[in-house]
Amino acid sequence: MKKFTILMCIGFLALSCNSEKKEKRKTASREKIEIKKDTIKTFEVEKSKEINIFIPFNEVDTTNLYLADQQKFIFKSPNSKEIDEFKKEIGEDFYIIADDVNFYRSNAYQLLDSLNKKYYFTDKRFVRFVMQNQDTLYMDTKKTDMHWYILISDGIKKPMTYNLDYLDEYFKEN
Repeated sequence: MKKFTILMCIGFLALSCNSEKKEKRKTASREKIEIKKDTIKTFEVEKSKEINIFIPFNEVDTTNLYLADQQKFIFKSPNSKEIDEFKKEIGEDFYIIADDVNFYRSNAYQLLDSLNKKYYFTDKRFVRFVMQNQDTLYMDTKKTDMHWYILISDGIKKPMTYNLDYLDEYFKEN
């Protein structure tokens, strides 16, 4: 019985030391993210202005096209290939970023739900918008600096991109 108690104490000590190491690694990773934020364009500090990433129809791959004609709020995510590339680019920090993205996305869903706004999702590279004046705009999402964001279109002005954590700014301005 005494040996069992001693083994249990050693086990608890080992686990507590291990969790301290994990916390230190997690903190160190977060510190690395802070340093990298300036270089990783995924997390722009301010929302973007009007996007100039529209292309002519002849440059669009229609097999990778999302029709956003009457949709106002569209959550854009990277596809699985883009996620794999992003993981290779930044390594283990990807999981911290993905966790943050999920947090901000959840908050954005809650905000839109509370305002009874419909929202949609895409991971397609190209997005088509038909404006109220019947102009058709094609967006190449590869030309943005972000991996996860919200596209907002009112059908009158050119669509805009918003960081997930700045969606509330849109409602303050409009």
